[in-house]
Amino acid sequence: MKLMRKVCFRLFLVLLFSSDLVSQNIMINQAQLKAQDTTSYIKIGFGVVEYFDCAIDSSVIIRTDFKQVKEYDKITYIGIHNVPIDTIISIMTYFNNVVRVSWYDKTIKELPVAFFTLRSIKYASFFLPEMIDFPEKLCLLNKLESLCINKTKIETIPESIGLLNNLRNLDLTENEIRDISPTIGELKKLQFIDLSLNNLKSLPNTFTNLRNLRIINLDNNKLMELPEPFINLKKILHLNIRRNNLTYLPKNFGKISDERIRIEWFGNPWNEKDLKLLKTYKPYSFINQ
Repeated sequence: MKLMRKVCFRLFLVLLFSSDLVSQNIMINQAQLKAQDTTSYIKIGFGVVEYFDCAIDSSVIIRTDFKQVKEYDKITYIGIHNVPIDTIISIMTYFNNVVRVSWYDKTIKELPVAFFTLRSIKYASFFLPEMIDFPEKLCLLNKLESLCINKTKIETIPESIGLLNNLRNLDLTENEIRDISPTIGELKKLQFIDLSLNNLKSLPNTFTNLRNLRIINLDNNKLMELPEPFINLKKILHLNIRRNNLTYLPKNFGKISDERIRIEWFGNPWNEKDLKLLKTYKPYSFINQ
């Protein structure tokens, strides 16, 4: 019976890694982690990875030792959850072709230097509550198209942000950001930016150089003004400026007249003139009342 089980298990592994499967998902149980510990794991995905679609939803999940994984060059996704930093460093060299990374850890304050050798990364998400400084070496990941850093203690976005010139999506929600370097205006390909739930009182004027922006979320900050000339942002489809300290709009704001634009503006002490203008934008719904 034991021999039969071993044969069946080996046959299962052969099928699991066959080329007919588009993607696979493996939870790695490291030697120093308990077999039943579901709070610490590394998840690996094989196959084509796209933004918001890792192609791993229907795959089979198994627990195994990392050494059993043979097709390292086909690994395109890694999800790290509360794994000791020494373990991560020891296996980082196996991930040279990784395209997407998702990393949650409630203890680490900075990313290990070894991480920045993964130059193929295009999509990166970090949920690191103890992180204090923005990882400046992210600029080494010159293929990065989407960056998400949430729920950290980061207060400043440094000059190095401007070197991520392939960035299209930037999500910096729910940090403690007070200051953003003017170099953010160098992100010419940026289409989506979310700076909600921070401590921003102003934005650099170079923000209006981001002429490909379509979605801007500035909800729940302490903004007292918007940068000039805001009219430069002609591709905007959704602007969220709710719950700030805005009393007036930028000059020529009224020239933004595309009927597709949705503006969410409530929760600000607007002057009467600008409030009247804001009410002309469609769709005007209960969300702004």
